[in-house]
Amino acid sequence: MDRHCPWINNCVGHKNYKFYILFLFYACLTALCVVYLMGMGAAILFSRRNAFKKAFNHAWFWYTMTLCGSVLLGGLYFSFHLINLLVEQFESLEDN
Repeated sequence: MDRHCPWINNCVGHKNYKFYILFLFYACLTALCVVYLMGMGAAILFSRRNAFKKAFNHAWFWYTMTLCGSVLLGGLYFSFHLINLLVEQFESLEDN
């Protein structure tokens, strides 16, 4: 059951398994919160038509939207990766 986790730079075994699962859960929760907040910010920007039309022509707008889109997609990928890790860990607990 021992495995090495590069994120915490430690081996995960029976004594610290609870803390590893909590770490994965909170990291996933944080990533989902970031995705939610970024999505809400984009929804607010798109709901204001006049502000959106004025900002549409500026280079910083496209830079910001590209950055936000990258963080959004990265956060979604990271969230799904963490959910997959949590499922694998719970399955290994059931097997043992």
